[in-house]
Amino acid sequence: MTQHRIAIDDLVTAITPQLAMLQNPNDVHFTSSGYAFLSSEAATSICLTWCNASPRTRRGDAPTAVTPRSIPLC
Repeated sequence: MTQHRIAIDDLVTAITPQLAMLQNPNDVHFTSSGYAFLSSEAATSICLTWCNASPRTRRGDAPTAVTPRSIPLC
């Protein structure tokens, strides 16, 4: 993906440490808090990728990197 400049948002890695709290017991689905967590992670990644993109990138090319999740939305 890097060679094609496609950003990756690894939600599995993000949710795994909290999986016991955010996934329904004996089920593959998440709790409402789990879905809220995933959507927040995705939105943060999209916004950070967009904010860090150069003007040329914003016209359609994929960015080269995804920044840390701990930075607030822009």
